[in-house]
This record gives sequence, structure tokens and C-alpha cells, in this order.
Amino acid sequence: MALFFLITTKVTVLKTYIKYQSTVIILLILGLVSCGKFSDGVVHEVAFPENEPRLSATLIVNDEDEVIITQVSATASVLDAAGPQSIPNAIISLTNESGQTIYSLGSDNFSSMDSLYHLDLDENFGTLTGEITLAVDAPDFEIVTAKSTMPPKPSFTYTYEYRGDSTITPWGEGYEYQDKFILDLENDLTRADNYLVFVDVLFEDIVSGNSNWENQLLTYRPDNRITYNNITNGLLISDDNTDSNSAYLSEITFFSKNFETGLKWSPTSLRLRIQALSPELASYYKSVDMIMGMGLDIFSEPTLVYSNLSGGFGCFGLASESIVIVE
Repeated sequence: MALFFLITTKVTVLKTYIKYQSTVIILLILGLVSCGKFSDGVVHEVAFPENEPRLSATLIVNDEDEVIITQVSATASVLDAAGPQSIPNAIISLTNESGQTIYSLGSDNFSSMDSLYHLDLDENFGTLTGEITLAVDAPDFEIVTAKSTMPPKPSFTYTYEYRGDSTITPWGEGYEYQDKFILDLENDLTRADNYLVFVDVLFEDIVSGNSNWENQLLTYRPDNRITYNNITNGLLISDDNTDSNSAYLSEITFFSKNFETGLKWSPTSLRLRIQALSPELASYYKSVDMIMGMGLDIFSEPTLVYSNLSGGFGCFGLASESIVIVE
């Protein structure tokens, strides 16, 4: 009886093993066939709408600029491997409210090096009053236009404290110092106020005698009025609410890198640079910054960069700038 049970058990186990082995072999065959199908790719035809190229132009300038730079191109479909194409023979004009042309650029101002239009000015761009109109005319395209008004020069006061902030280094070997700024900006309750704030340091090359200003990364503690703007490397300070009070943009605190003084590599000067932005320019910077902040998320909703060009894409924005040497 025991021998019969043992033989029966062995047969049952053998049958089960053969059945299991057969199942595994079938699954492997199916897997290999499926992998072959996946390796061939699964094609889904997606119908893209017909793309009609449109004119794209961007001109951003402030009153202290000594050159006008403009980008003009034709848009392209996502299926176009060549992408957007620069237009070297456009006519770009800026006119005032009286219809008088203030500045104009043409094919002679186009540079094939960077595919941009450059107009060197005899002096700075200057403060313009009233509404300014940008018009861009290019062959095979309808004229596109945009309007903007230059805001008044920024009015502000500030306090500066050398090494006004310190933190313990991550490795616990001492302190890291930052220079501290407290800024009071004018807040006009009749309009939305938007400012860009920069701190620059001047370095001089002892050997060559050359000098250049370098923009510094600024930091700040949580403040609803301040955002870091990636496209400009400045702090964007905003009051879009006209119901706020006149002191809403007061006591804005931020920090810049501290440099030891008296060393060969120490900067020789420090300056605070503030730009007042037209509403169009502020909207453009905010939209670009928002898109840059999305990263490469393929599941995010498509977002268009702000544009104020009628019949086209791009931005015409004006700014005014105030600069003070920090003592």
C-alpha cells in the first residue's frame, strides 16, 4: 500500500512538473512573439493641422540701451525639421503717437552671425512718452504691429549692509556671509507695477586694464511680492493689485554674494540696477519663466508664450532703468 502511494505520488508530481514546464514554454514563446511585435513598433497616425507660417518678432529695449536688437522669423510646423526660419529682409519701424518714425531697421542691420537685427545708437535709446508702435513688414507676410508705453523711471530708496546676513556653512567650519539690501519702491495705485532688480559688481583685470560688470545671483526669503526670473537672472517684484496701499512695495529684503575687500580679485565697485517694466514686458517675462519652470513634462498642458503682436507672435516691450552706485 505504501509502495502504491509512493508510485502514485511520483506520477502525480511528474505530471504536475510536465504541465508546469509546458506552461512556461508557452509563455516564453508568447513573450518572444510579443517582443517581436513591440520591436517592430506600434504606429498610430496622428493628423496634424495644416500650418500656415506666421510672422514672429520680438523687440525689448530700455531707455539706457545703446543698441536696438530685434528678432524676426517665420513660424514653422512641429513636423518641419528645419524649424522657424529667420527673415533677413524685414523692415522694422518704431513710431510715436504722432506717426513720426523714431527708429527703423532694415536688411542692412541684419547679422547672419546671430540672425538678429542690430541698430547701434549714437546715444542711449532715451525716455519716450506716449504710446509707441512697433511695425514689422516682411515679404509674403501681412504687417504685424504691437503697442507699448515706456513706464516712468523707477523711484526708490534703499539701505545696504555689508555682510548683513550670515549662515553656518554646511560643513560647520565657519560662516557664509551675504550683503543685505532693503528696498522701498514707488507703488503707483493707478497701474500695475512691475520691477526687475539686479546687483552688479565691477571686476578689473590688473594685467589688461579691462573691466566689466557681472550680474550677481540674488536670494530672498519667502515673499509673495518677489519671484526669481530665470530669463533675466533678476528679481521680479510685482504689485498687480491696484487695491493695495502705496507702501505695499516697501521693505523688500534680498541678499547678494559678499566679497572680501582689499584683495587682488576683489570687485572695485557695486551697483544696484532697477528696471520698471511695461505691462506687456512683465507679462512676457512671467509667461516665459512659467514655461521654463515646467521642465520637460510631456504630460503638461501646452502653454503659449505671451504675445502682444497683432496677427503674429512675439513681444514688444519697453522698460526704463535707474542705476545707483552702492557705497
